[in-house]
Amino acid sequence: MDAGDGDGDDDDDDDDDDDEGRASERPGGDEGVDDVRRRGGGRRRAPTPGEGSRARAARVTATTSDDDDDDDDDDGAGAGRTRARKREIGGLAVWSVASAKPGNGVEMLRDDDLGTFWQSDGAQPHVVNAQFQHKVEICELAMWCEYKMDESYTPSVISIRAGASCHDLREVRCVELENPNGWVRVRLRGPDDASYLRAYFVQIAILANHQNGRDTHVRQIKIFGPRRDQARALGRSLQLDLRSPAFSQYAGVR
Repeated sequence: MDAGDGDGDDDDDDDDDDDEGRASERPGGDEGVDDVRRRGGGRRRAPTPGEGSRARAARVTATTSDDDDDDDDDDGAGAGRTRARKREIGGLAVWSVASAKPGNGVEMLRDDDLGTFWQSDGAQPHVVNAQFQHKVEICELAMWCEYKMDESYTPSVISIRAGASCHDLREVRCVELENPNGWVRVRLRGPDDASYLRAYFVQIAILANHQNGRDTHVRQIKIFGPRRDQARALGRSLQLDLRSPAFSQYAGVR
């Protein structure tokens, strides 16, 4: 199946300041959703990837490919054009995880609330799966991670795999994250440098955490595909002039 609010409300800035203060007080043990909500003071809306200056907060290093385009640096009007060219398709998938702590399940990855998170509960690698009913075109994957809040629970190396099912997955990208705070946006391409990745099944495997942490926290995951203008594509393919007399004679109600 949306980096910071940019010029958002002052309340969001206050929440960020409070988060910094709370990060230093975090106990070493695990904590659940209720603990985070009590400390976070309510629901935190997940912004669209590309909104505002925090879109570039996370440094991403590609270890298998360096074909990221200029979309990663877009903000303002550029980010608006980027969002217009793609749509979020994560809602079309069935999501699952290899393990989860009770109260911090897979549903937290898709609730658009940055105050909640999925927490793994097992040995690495920690795996998130998205299975689509039909083969889809994918151009970008985005994950919201907060190093200042989650510290050793924050992913540092992730592998993105794709295929027709969980039995024939191949690695598409492997990226290293350095102290991410915000959206981590990873461009995806198909084999032979195809414009888009086409797959039924997408898997995000977290191979390592910062500070050699064992379990992991991920707050949101979004999957984006290209936006298709079907009317424009039809007119271009058939070379139709919809304003010609041959078409306008049928425009009136008889």
